[in-house]
Amino acid sequence: MFDDGATTRLSVTGQLRADKGRVDSASLPTKLLTQAVRRLQIVVGMIVVLTAVFWLGVNALEQGLGQEFSRPGDWIPPTTGLIASLVVFLMTRSSRFSVLTILNVGLVYQVLVSYSMAVGQYWNTFHDLSGERLTPDLVGVSAVALWMTFYTVLVPSRPRYVFAALIFSGSAVPVTVGGFIASGNAPAPPPLDFFTIFVLPYVIIVIMCMVAANVIYGLGRDLNAAQQLGSYRLLHLLGSGGMGTVWRAEHDLLARPAAIKLIRPEVLSSDPVTQQSIISRFEREAQITSSLQSPHTVELYDFGVSDSGEHYYVMELLGGINLDVLVERYGPIRVGRVVHILRQACASLAEAHHRNLVHRDVKHANIMICEIELTHDFVKVLDFGLARRAAGEQD
Repeated sequence: MFDDGATTRLSVTGQLRADKGRVDSASLPTKLLTQAVRRLQIVVGMIVVLTAVFWLGVNALEQGLGQEFSRPGDWIPPTTGLIASLVVFLMTRSSRFSVLTILNVGLVYQVLVSYSMAVGQYWNTFHDLSGERLTPDLVGVSAVALWMTFYTVLVPSRPRYVFAALIFSGSAVPVTVGGFIASGNAPAPPPLDFFTIFVLPYVIIVIMCMVAANVIYGLGRDLNAAQQLGSYRLLHLLGSGGMGTVWRAEHDLLARPAAIKLIRPEVLSSDPVTQQSIISRFEREAQITSSLQSPHTVELYDFGVSDSGEHYYVMELLGGINLDVLVERYGPIRVGRVVHILRQACASLAEAHHRNLVHRDVKHANIMICEIELTHDFVKVLDFGLARRAAGEQD
């Protein structure tokens, strides 16, 4: 539902599957979770492209691709990453898995890629060196550290799961190098050097990534709270007018979609008298609309004040277009259709007049042409915010 001259068409988008669209209080908001799944697709695609370019492409150019597959330590890690990427990508494209399931599998994918990177990077890398020559300047920090940071920031998930994934991902380098040392494929540095080179940097990375994950989680929870009005969750902005904004919303428990109108903060003057006048008009609009029963008057479900002091009311969500946009977009309307529309609009206004109410803002933008079930051109009259009693009652 739009009012106050908003001319954007109302469109009802498809609902997320119930198992994807509902998240518990310990998780991130639905919108952020679904965005995380889309970003996971990007991450997976990036891994595939980088593997194809820097492994298959480079070895093909150097004519060493055949030799690459003769050594298991050279082809198993990147191949594992490619297969895992394909599996995760197919999961993100499937409707059989919930958002939370996909993101949990994504965290396992993060760990698997971390180990693939570590094995591929350190396989036979140090076998010709002595332990004393393994220094921080020579070894540096593995690409695993960059991968952990990149994934944590780009694909947010629930902090406790993120922490577990980071612990396992951070262990990839010390576990891999420790395994090579134990099998004789790498020299054994002094314990303190091993800790400084292969453990401490990844402990620091895990801590930094965990801080970032908690910041993202906190911002997500703040967003969730900001978009919650009573039992309704704001999804996206439908339009705005002189006094209010209208949002598409859904009830926490009911499947029925709705439209929520809020007073725009910028219209509330610092002058208490003006502010009270605006709020009174808003309340009057809600009260008058709720008192009307004509099927051609927009239906009002609820009215309230949020914890942050925002006044709002909840209406039916209309799929259609207002008369102003209809004429502007498609030109003059046939006479028979005009009569059909006016009869329905008059039915709404007739009830208002019967209740001694005058709309006072009848215009094209306040007449919605809707599709209700199988009925086309079903009219809904909007915006009774300027209505007053006909018997001399003043605003």
